[in-house]
Amino acid sequence: MNTCNRLRVTGAVVGLVISLVRPSPWSNAFAASAPSVPPAPPAAWAAQLTRDGGILGRAQWSDVVRTTYAFWGPNWQWQDVRLATKSLTSDASTFQIQIQDSGIRIEGKTSARGDTVTVDYDINTTRPLAGFVGGGIEFYLTRPAGAADPELLPGKKGFRWPTNAGQDLLVSFSAPLADLYFEGGNKNHIRCMLIGPNTPVGKQRVTMTFRLPKGGSVEPSRDAAYGFANTTWQPDTVAWERAAVDLSFLNAGDRPAGARGRIRAQGERLLDGEGREVRLWGTNLSGYMLFNGSKANICAQAKRLSALGFNLARLHHHDSGWVQPNVFGANAQSTRKLKADSLAVLDTWVKCLNDEGIYVWLDLHVGRMFLPADNVTGSAEIKDANQARAFAFVNPQLERLMHEFAKQYLDRKNIATGQRYADNAGVFAVQIVNESDLGHHFGAMLYPGAGSPLHEGLFEESVAQSAARLKVGKVRGKDTWAPGAGKQVLGDIESGFFRRGVANLRSFGWKSLVAAAPTWGEAAWNLLPPLTRGDVIDVHAYGGEEELSRNPRVSAGVLTWVAGARVVGYPLAVSEWGLDGVLIRDRFTLPLHFAAVASLQGWNAVMHFAYQQTSVDAPDRRDRWASAVDPALLVTMPAAALMYRAGHVAPARRTLTVPLDMETLYGGNNFKGGNNSAAQSRAVRTLVEQSRIAMELPAGA
Repeated sequence: MNTCNRLRVTGAVVGLVISLVRPSPWSNAFAASAPSVPPAPPAAWAAQLTRDGGILGRAQWSDVVRTTYAFWGPNWQWQDVRLATKSLTSDASTFQIQIQDSGIRIEGKTSARGDTVTVDYDINTTRPLAGFVGGGIEFYLTRPAGAADPELLPGKKGFRWPTNAGQDLLVSFSAPLADLYFEGGNKNHIRCMLIGPNTPVGKQRVTMTFRLPKGGSVEPSRDAAYGFANTTWQPDTVAWERAAVDLSFLNAGDRPAGARGRIRAQGERLLDGEGREVRLWGTNLSGYMLFNGSKANICAQAKRLSALGFNLARLHHHDSGWVQPNVFGANAQSTRKLKADSLAVLDTWVKCLNDEGIYVWLDLHVGRMFLPADNVTGSAEIKDANQARAFAFVNPQLERLMHEFAKQYLDRKNIATGQRYADNAGVFAVQIVNESDLGHHFGAMLYPGAGSPLHEGLFEESVAQSAARLKVGKVRGKDTWAPGAGKQVLGDIESGFFRRGVANLRSFGWKSLVAAAPTWGEAAWNLLPPLTRGDVIDVHAYGGEEELSRNPRVSAGVLTWVAGARVVGYPLAVSEWGLDGVLIRDRFTLPLHFAAVASLQGWNAVMHFAYQQTSVDAPDRRDRWASAVDPALLVTMPAAALMYRAGHVAPARRTLTVPLDMETLYGGNNFKGGNNSAAQSRAVRTLVEQSRIAMELPAGA
């Protein structure tokens, strides 16, 4: 029998203290602020050069400094950064950054010696940048024990970070930057703008010096450790049309999917029609895979998926403009009518998957771009799919079109079976919108001055209405950036949107589970309350290279992000998990570990991203999102499936809940940025491999 304890959240979340049933491999890591627990002695600092022209800083067995390059055009429009690494060794690299359609090119040269890394940026601008916000290198810091707040240097020339016992990490620039600031007031995110609107036309050099604390040294990069050889493979390395193992017996009692009755949520469990608890091990079928290929190959792939151990498949990117044809057909002029040929292929997928005992998860809105013939008011402001998803929260016309699509997509018969989708118990769940929220992803697109006056006005109206409904005083659109009532208002706007979306589905008889939207792994806890308007909480979480070497006392990883999204009283789905990067050499290490922790935690439905997103026919190239032909992943994915589904790792004996109060969720004077998440909690980070964890939301959230 499980026991349930409550963790007390006080102050800045890091004050979580708990006694464990058994010792942690990182002993006392959870007692973040208890004076009786001394901080771990700092390991020597080290830096590595990365293949994206950046620097990785490490301390206490964990990555504590990460860098990335980002640029913005007029009105903070995200710019397409094309970064090419020309050479990379353990102590030197050359790379090039080009900003599409901006006339900006940056040549980078990195050298490392002793405790210092130097980067020369040769910046070439071919035309004036008036109106261009700018961009450069961003630093993301994770605090090891003893580290204080970083401090910006005078004259916009860098920053210093007191790390331990008077030792500093120093980042300095040879000339004043175009801008330098803590992004959103968050002192763990420093934006160093190499260029800005006043950057002159022509060539200039800026040199960045990255100096480690005393005793630190530059060490060989991970690329050097793994080797620099070409690690791609030939298309026929893995037999595409069959599986090397056969785990289809795991689905024997549930063919077709739903034969034991529709899956329902009961508290934090998923039960089938016979009252048996269900575990769903899934993957994503994405993009071109949904609409290309013969019926024979579709059914053959369904059999292969069953043999590999899957009993859940998410059909993803069915509506995205980059997929041709998509659910609207090829080069459609309108998105208000669905193409019969496309629906027929999707119907075949659903039938073949269900016949093999594989449940289906259907997305409703992923990458739909509203087209001129849709006659959307203010359509000129919707320049990409991200804006379409964001503006829908405040634009009633877009919301109505989403409801219209849901009915067209789901309130129909599958022509391959003759069964109405709403009556198909083999459809496990449907999701209203993919990766869309105002608090983490897309809120800035609606702030005053963002360049979309119609939708900015609609946003201001929605904010005012929600503030009045919540009785939190006057709140303006720009106030939602800061912690406090603004964050609560954003959640209220999202909650109303999801309630109406669920009501629309139930209005035409939809019976299966509904997920509102996924929370993003690194996002704040204040995104969770709106998701409880659905039946199941969903999360997306990605890790990186050397994911399993992370020290949870210091930094969060993919397991932390999932654990921090579990909510008391709701089942948890992970509709995307995996490793995010162009080439993650140790990707074979994650599936077994993830499956073991998912079993321990009792996560209900987990879906790797992705099985494939190219044509369903034999792939002719390597795709980082295609486990279907990846020899590294196919070695361990079936074993992970068997471990998870057969219960080879027992559920945790004890459940710990983290009670989140309103201040923790939405912010106050002690919560800088209003972005509290599992990342700030040593308890969540370290307990995920020891005890079951769930977040408890306050009444009224």
